[in-house]
Amino acid sequence: MTTETKLPFEQEDISSYSTKNNDPAWLSELRIQAFSELEKLPMPKPDKTKIDKWNFTSFQTHTVDSEAFASLEELPEEIKSIVEENENLYIQRNNTPAHINLSANVKEQGVIFTDILSAARDHAELVQKYFMKDGVKIDEHRLTALHAALVNGEHSFMFRKM
Repeated sequence: MTTETKLPFEQEDISSYSTKNNDPAWLSELRIQAFSELEKLPMPKPDKTKIDKWNFTSFQTHTVDSEAFASLEELPEEIKSIVEENENLYIQRNNTPAHINLSANVKEQGVIFTDILSAARDHAELVQKYFMKDGVKIDEHRLTALHAALVNGEHSFMFRKM
């Protein structure tokens, strides 16, 4: 099975996205490296997932910026009704952290809970060491390279400083 990917963006779009996110240099370089490897890499060969009917011929781009909520009271009513008061809470809106709260007790234990882009900027020494290096690597196949090039705020990051 041959699957073709047609991407609606160029390397310059990846660089612009990285600049817009205020990515650290190492993450910008990783994005560009991954994007340049994309066409050389094969599609994954899944064992039990049939991907022959998946749409890999076109990808849509979208950019949505959202504001953070300073408190839970600012949340829309439909969200407030499902969110319970919790000391440890991460709410995401349109790929952007909308509200993050971590209890003092957990913070004292060295736990950091944030989105991946903030973690890459604020805790580079922890993220750069592992991101796209162990487990899943940028050159594993075409989709991991695409993920590395386009990683966005959809990912939250929780770790403990030792």
